[in-house]
Amino acid sequence: MTQTTNHALTEARQLRAELYAKLVAAEGAVSSPAAMSGWADRLLAALTDLEHSFAAHITAVEAPDGLLAEIVAAAPRLTAAADQLRREHVELKAALVEQAGAVTAAGSSPDRVDQVRRALLELLGAFSRHRQCGSDLVYEAYAVDIGGQG
Repeated sequence: MTQTTNHALTEARQLRAELYAKLVAAEGAVSSPAAMSGWADRLLAALTDLEHSFAAHITAVEAPDGLLAEIVAAAPRLTAAADQLRREHVELKAALVEQAGAVTAAGSSPDRVDQVRRALLELLGAFSRHRQCGSDLVYEAYAVDIGGQG
């Protein structure tokens, strides 16, 4: 590994741990009782925190000297997998923004709240799958577990 990779990998680990914490907080917020006063506000705050953390993750790993560039430089055979993660960044970011809007639109309608919850839990599952693919990519490139579970 190069010095840049060490920095890129260290930064990605830190951001990954922060992102995981935001994912856990969002899951907690979406799973809390919707009838509780302020449910939507707490959920929106958690989603906003998640969005900021995810944006920082994207900026870091997609930078010209970021982890994805380092992986592709070290192991060009992994270009397709790195490109897939970049595409998922775009998709997940758009879905996160869309779901935040859905929380606001749902109001207190039980049917709409249930729809929002289902969609958000699916989205959180997509984030988990994305994290797994990122872990696999780093391991394939460097035989290193990126960690970030807490």
